[in-house]
Amino acid sequence: MKKSIKNFLSIVLIAGVSAGVALVTAHSMSKTEEKQGYSFNETFPQSQLVSLTSSHATNLQPVDLTAAAENSIHAVVHIKSVQESKVQNVQVRDPFYDFFGDIFGNGGRGGQQRQVQTPERVGFGSGVIISKDGYIVTNNHVVDGATEVKVTLNNNKTYDATVIGTDEVTDVALIKIDAEDLPTVKFADSDNLRLGEWVLAIGSPYGLTSTITAGIVSAKGRSMAQSGEFKIESFIQTDAAVNPGNSGGALVNKAGEL
Repeated sequence: MKKSIKNFLSIVLIAGVSAGVALVTAHSMSKTEEKQGYSFNETFPQSQLVSLTSSHATNLQPVDLTAAAENSIHAVVHIKSVQESKVQNVQVRDPFYDFFGDIFGNGGRGGQQRQVQTPERVGFGSGVIISKDGYIVTNNHVVDGATEVKVTLNNNKTYDATVIGTDEVTDVALIKIDAEDLPTVKFADSDNLRLGEWVLAIGSPYGLTSTITAGIVSAKGRSMAQSGEFKIESFIQTDAAVNPGNSGGALVNKAGEL
C-alpha cells in the first residue's frame, strides 16, 4: 500500500512540475513577443480575415452563363454531310501468283482490275452562323469530300448548303445556305481572352440542339501537328467537354461572343 501511495504521489508531482514548466514557457514566449512588438493576434487579425472572406465572397460564387448561352445557341447549327457511293477500279491480286509466281511468263503481276462500289458515308457536325444571309463556319473535316451538305437550324428548319471554301491546314471551312435574317454570333477579340476565363462550348450533335458544356480557357496559342501537312496553329485550349458531333460548334465567352 505504501508503495502504491508513493507511486501516486510521484505521478502527481511530475504532473505538477510539467504544468509549471508549461506556464513558465508560455509566459516567457509572451514576454518575448511583447519585446519584439508583435503577437499572434497582431500577425493574423481576426478582423482582416473576416474582411478578406467577405470581399472575395462574390468571386467565389459560380459564374452565371445563362445569358451567354441564350445569346448564342440560336446561331449554332447541325450539319449533315453525305459522301455518295461511287464505283472505283481496284487491283485484285491472284493468290496463285503469290504462291507459284509468273509461271506463264506473261510478265503480269497476278492480278486484275475490278470495279468496286464504295458505300455511302454520312457524317455529322456543328457550325456557327456568322452572317444573316447564311454564311456558316465549321470544321473542314466535317464537310471534307462531301457530295451533299444539309444544315438544320435551331428551329429545326433544314437547308441545302454549298461549300464555299475549305482550309485543311487550319481545319476550317465556310459553307452557305439560302436564307435571310438568320441569328448570328458576335465575334470577340481573342487577344483579350484571359487564361482561366469561363467559356461555353455549344454544339448541335446528331440533331440534338443546344448541347452546352462549360469550362475555362486552359491555354492560348497552342499548335498541333498531325500526319502530313495537317497542322492547327494558335488554337484555344479549354477543358469544356467537346463530344463527338460538336466539331465546328461555337466556343463563346461569358458575354456570348464567339
